[in-house]
Amino acid sequence: MESIFVILIKLGEDPPRAKGDLTLKAEFEALNKLLQDRSDESLLNMQQANDKKLVTLHRLYADLAHVVHFTKPGLIGSVACRMIELTMKNGITPTAPLSFAYHGEMLASTGKIEEGCRLGRLALKMVEKNPSSSKYKPLVILLCHQTILWYAEPLQSTAQAHQAGYKAGQQLGDFLYSIWNLQLSITLEYLSGQNLFTIQSACKDYIEKRLAEKQQNL
Repeated sequence: MESIFVILIKLGEDPPRAKGDLTLKAEFEALNKLLQDRSDESLLNMQQANDKKLVTLHRLYADLAHVVHFTKPGLIGSVACRMIELTMKNGITPTAPLSFAYHGEMLASTGKIEEGCRLGRLALKMVEKNPSSSKYKPLVILLCHQTILWYAEPLQSTAQAHQAGYKAGQQLGDFLYSIWNLQLSITLEYLSGQNLFTIQSACKDYIEKRLAEKQQNL
């Protein structure tokens, strides 16, 4: 996290602001208004950003968003805002779907469920539409369904979405987000009343994969 901060400052970026910062709040509201004034189609059909420096900068912010999510969650709003700003100004990068996923998470967490779900669904469509973003599909599915769409969609469909994230991760060789999606899929299937024999089989599969992971690490 600290290393990314140093790199961003060298690239001329401002340090992320903490939740509660008045300028961040005003920026957040302005971005929401901008997004509300744009149709889904216009957002999905934005130009592709080909500037390598911009693509790298956006990827740095995507990496930072993932880290602060677990270490300094009060900064995620600022990071998400900057990711959206870069996307709206310069176009779609491979990590652009993550912009909408993280910003949608912030909206949903502040009670703006409908707006958050809209961005979550946009992120899912964008990762399908843009081949350069396909490697991020398991993470986008994880973020959108774990932090946003569960507010509005049935547990069963959310479990199925995480199962799709698991399969996508297996195909891409993304072991981390594949297993994470599988874990959530099993949990939600149990909570939604899935047949317990099916749950038992899924748990066995999950345990075997976790054991295989530990053996590889050893």
